[in-house]
Amino acid sequence: MFEQTHPRTRVVAGAGAHRRLPELLADLNASSVYVVCGRTVGKGPQLAALREVLGDAIVGVFDEIRPQAGRSHLDAAAAAIRASGAEAVLSLGGGAAIDTAKYLILMLTVDGPLDGFTVPKGRGREGRPARALDGTACPHIAVPTTTGSSSEVMPWAGVRDEELGEKVLFRDPLLVPDVAVLDPELVVPTGAALTASSGVTAVARAVEATYSRDRQPIAEGYALQALHLLSTGLPRSIEAPGDLGARLDAQVGALLSGIAADNAMVSLTHAIGHAVGGRYALQHGVAHRIFLPPAAALLLPAAGSAVGRVAEAVGADGRDAEAVTAALRAMFAPLPIPTRLRDVNVDRADLPAIAEATSHEPMMAYLPREMKVEEIEELLESCW
Repeated sequence: MFEQTHPRTRVVAGAGAHRRLPELLADLNASSVYVVCGRTVGKGPQLAALREVLGDAIVGVFDEIRPQAGRSHLDAAAAAIRASGAEAVLSLGGGAAIDTAKYLILMLTVDGPLDGFTVPKGRGREGRPARALDGTACPHIAVPTTTGSSSEVMPWAGVRDEELGEKVLFRDPLLVPDVAVLDPELVVPTGAALTASSGVTAVARAVEATYSRDRQPIAEGYALQALHLLSTGLPRSIEAPGDLGARLDAQVGALLSGIAADNAMVSLTHAIGHAVGGRYALQHGVAHRIFLPPAAALLLPAAGSAVGRVAEAVGADGRDAEAVTAALRAMFAPLPIPTRLRDVNVDRADLPAIAEATSHEPMMAYLPREMKVEEIEELLESCW
């Protein structure tokens, strides 16, 4: 028995889709919007493009997104949104921007502590947040500018607690954005490194959904189509940044990977990414590029007959886990992303603590087989 949930998000995709934002805002019964983005996007052509179509409807911009969506400075941002009278929030950027916008909407909606909306560690799907939203303060339009965090269709928001040095996960069905605008024109300015790292995260999400403990055929269908689109769209987006078709393929592939992962769930690669990211503010895509191939080699055999279908989706030469792993390494090899933990200044002495933290991450409940902390540490050591 399995369940499949489809996101509530209205998806508008294609070159020039951002020009429909006034219409989309009106359909949400909103006439004003507050933009949440990072400084690079805020100073670049993406925000300028939105100002051109939305004009005075933009009543404010928060452009201080921190690595891994740090939350220590967000009280002032929430107060500014509230004071502006904005009737909607628009996130413009990658996963950090979209997750930060979700967290800000949660702050605007809930009077008091937000701890009840966090995902308990180490309990899997049974570990649901203690509280649930019955509405939100305002609608959310997500406009991704990366190859894809897929946060635009997911109920999760991950923010970094800088004091604790860990990633905190929030989850609620109403945190899923109301509208997602996938416009490859807004992704073209994104550089090769960020294109690559965000795309690798989408690949990792799709692959891990196929060997999850809760893998199921509908989620697998989304994951396989995601891999099919990403295996060609991601490399092409880096080779020819102005190829709008490739950019859109990568965006749609990322979105599909999010639907797959939200239903089948992810495990080891993402758990390590959270543990390392919490300590070092390391981008998920960098961690996923380092860990997905060895993690897939360990866990893909548990996917049974799905391994052959994954192999076909990524263009592998064979139909077993070894062939898939080789195809992933070949796909990642030319990408401008560090390949080892030492390259991103992770202290070798921290590996035991990272392994222990990984073992307590909620997604570890979706491993297809048991893994002891010692095996996780061995994997970390092999990637150092």
